[in-house]
Amino acid sequence: MKIKRVLLPVGAFALLGMTIGIGVTSTIRSKNSIPTKADTADVTISTDVEFANFLSNCNTNSHAYQGQVVELLADVNANITSKPNNGFDGEFNGNGHTITVNINFDSTASGLFRNIFENANFHDVNLAGTVTSRTYMSPLCVYNNGLVKNVNSSVTINVPTYGYAGGILFRNNPNGKIENCKFTGSVTSHARAAGIACENQGIISSCINEGAISSTTDNFVGGIVAVAGTGTTKNDDPKGITNSITSCINKGNITSADHDCGGVVGFAYSNTKITYCSNYGKVVSTGATSGRADGGVVGRINGDASSISNAQTVVNYCYNGGEVESNLNLGGLIGMINRSTNPVVSIVGGFSTGKVSGTASTNTGTLIGWVNSNTISLSDTWTVGKLSGSGSTAKNGIGGGTASGTSTSKADGVSDDFRAIIKAIREYNCVAIPGFSTLYGGLDDGEKTLLNQINYYDDLNTYAMKTYGQAAEYIIDDQAHGARVSLLNLNNNYWAVIIVISVMVLSTASMVFVIRRKKHAASK
Repeated sequence: MKIKRVLLPVGAFALLGMTIGIGVTSTIRSKNSIPTKADTADVTISTDVEFANFLSNCNTNSHAYQGQVVELLADVNANITSKPNNGFDGEFNGNGHTITVNINFDSTASGLFRNIFENANFHDVNLAGTVTSRTYMSPLCVYNNGLVKNVNSSVTINVPTYGYAGGILFRNNPNGKIENCKFTGSVTSHARAAGIACENQGIISSCINEGAISSTTDNFVGGIVAVAGTGTTKNDDPKGITNSITSCINKGNITSADHDCGGVVGFAYSNTKITYCSNYGKVVSTGATSGRADGGVVGRINGDASSISNAQTVVNYCYNGGEVESNLNLGGLIGMINRSTNPVVSIVGGFSTGKVSGTASTNTGTLIGWVNSNTISLSDTWTVGKLSGSGSTAKNGIGGGTASGTSTSKADGVSDDFRAIIKAIREYNCVAIPGFSTLYGGLDDGEKTLLNQINYYDDLNTYAMKTYGQAAEYIIDDQAHGARVSLLNLNNNYWAVIIVISVMVLSTASMVFVIRRKKHAASK
């Protein structure tokens, strides 16, 4: 009976420890790791030669892997020496491994694949390396019609002559989806350049750019997308929206020697939906083109496609915290809305705290630089960004055009701490914020009042439809409980492994001790 009394709590303790360890491991693994191999794999790749053969098969037959699961089981290198002809039509699971690409030849449409087809799924892959080529350049593919998900690219991309470049892929076609992707490399292009996709006609969601994006000669540069939309519409969409960009963040600096630069989108046709997007990077344009436009979130919204009778551009719940510097038609949120007739361009919940510097003092607005339309709808849209510029065309709100001055904007006068609070609130779903309570407590009464006047819309519905002030109070209360901070501190599996091993060692030692006592008692 004594032995049973001892073994029962020891066994229960061991089981509890293993359960805790496994639970912690599962929690972390769901965020940071991928299983090394699925049982459903039809093809596995572990070497450079196997990967080269795989690419060769894709080029020979676009549907060579149709309906099959291809798994990458190790890091590989890919030296691309010729233009890809076909594409991939299966599921490619990278298991978190890295493909290091080396592309350096004078060709158009370069990348690992030409196409990712409609039913294809390419996911959980890291891309690294260097790419130097010509028109339509990207490390993954030229055209995406399927799903690209959890792809992280740190590739250095250089297109020295006339051409376009995207940090992950060139064009996301109408059926294409890009989800949870991240670019941390750099893109230097002669013309169009973007961190995620150079052109978007489909859906892009929850993507982040942290790389420097620049165009050395031509126009259209964006942290996420260079050009959004096509100027045509879908018949089944009453608002004519054919592409959307949602919950995306740009943190990289955006520069151009020409025009139409935006922290999120450089140029958007009037059939584009941009929601819950944020820019923290600096947007700088040095060109002298008379029709230029540069903005913290969108450079230019263009509605001149006469074939669209029912199109509507939506820029809702977007935020700019980055500086915008240009010499003509620049705004904290949008540089220019170039639409002379219906339909309405809808802007809801927009907010900018970034500095706007109009070097030539022409059409400079803390919200929008220039609007060629009275058909603009502004709701719950504010700006408290610093304004640098002189003359009648430098204004808080809208700088110039037929809708000049129409906005619900507020003049500058807030502190840097106020701007830091806004940035911290918007990033709270991604990171814990040390010292947030102290930061918030340092605001003056006027700034706290302003926070409670401006609605904050969170797409994860943690504290949606509340004000920034209420969101700040929520964060302070949440951090006081410590639950979220504790979870975020579990960055890897090591703690789980230590817990399991420690409990198992203790349990084994206890069992050995009890058995020895039993033998010793029996010998007496």
